[in-house]
Amino acid sequence: MLLRSLQGQGGGRIPMGAFSYDVTRHELARIIDAMPTEECRAMHLATRQGDLATAQRLLREAAATYYTSAPAAPAVIGAPFRDGRRVRRTALRNG
Repeated sequence: MLLRSLQGQGGGRIPMGAFSYDVTRHELARIIDAMPTEECRAMHLATRQGDLATAQRLLREAAATYYTSAPAAPAVIGAPFRDGRRVRRTALRNG
């Protein structure tokens, strides 16, 4: 089974030792696209040859690299606090 065919199935889980990453097909595509060309080629060749252990190892390494290098989500900024109470902001109207 080709790894590209996993995309058509909606992604899945990438086991990472004691835990696993749940990935969507879009994340899987980004992980594969971020792989260096030689590693991506080796992963696909290993899959075609039935060497799933090698293919899974390469995909796990690529996922770990992808998730450690992806930018963090922006922090959610709430309304400011003053004296322990939330300050309400009012809309400014022109005119």
